[in-house]
Amino acid sequence: MWPPTSTTLRHRTDGLEGIQLAPFQLLVSDGRTYSDRDHGWHLGLGGCLVEADPELIRPMRSLRVDVSQEASVDVGTQWWEGLPPTGGGGMVVKPFANLVRGAKGLWLQPGIKARGCEYLRIIYGPDYTEPGN
Repeated sequence: MWPPTSTTLRHRTDGLEGIQLAPFQLLVSDGRTYSDRDHGWHLGLGGCLVEADPELIRPMRSLRVDVSQEASVDVGTQWWEGLPPTGGGGMVVKPFANLVRGAKGLWLQPGIKARGCEYLRIIYGPDYTEPGN
């Protein structure tokens, strides 16, 4: 629904009050990188941050999908389709192992942000989904 209604807006803000972060990966700290840690480790760290400051850090919803299993892909698809109606603007799709090489030995994209239709209306305008566009 465009524009968003009060039920689709999850948090009200006033200046910085009400702003929340939803970290899904720690890149660096104190001169160290964490590309060798799997995504579960990164999400676990995010959970610790939520416990430390639930006003600032928002919990991440996540789902692990095995792309070689059709049933798992179906569950992931249903999960994705359920995100926009519950306030989710998109998701990050990434290999669980974090940095991995593909069949040709090249590094794969470490993650892709997939945005839902309603979020994209903010970027492209309210007629984004009209057939002529």
